[in-house]
Amino acid sequence: MPASHPPSVLLVEDDRELREVMAEALELEGFAVRTAFDGLDAVEKAREAPPPDALVMDLLMPRLSGEEMLVRLRQDPAWRDVPVVVMTGTPPSRWHAVQASAVLEKPVNYLQLARVLRRLCGTAG
Repeated sequence: MPASHPPSVLLVEDDRELREVMAEALELEGFAVRTAFDGLDAVEKAREAPPPDALVMDLLMPRLSGEEMLVRLRQDPAWRDVPVVVMTGTPPSRWHAVQASAVLEKPVNYLQLARVLRRLCGTAG
């Protein structure tokens, strides 16, 4: 990825405080971050902008779960190859259904998340 623009991330997390802290931390690590407060909000925002370089999402959210959100997003061919990082406190038996590029158990260390995102986005760090 050219150094001319920072890698973009869509962060989907229903916990407002966690979402704000993670977004700020990722921005400080050099990512361009857009946020959504749940799966339905993410699907609506996906219509407004091109897909990000990576999607970071929670699994358990109101209105539309992470799994359901991802099914809807993947219906758009532009979203099919977007790497997905799941942040969750759910048991591992729920993770396989998502086909994530990476799964991080909550509480998530933002430096670990940034390392994973750099690897998935192909950026040096």
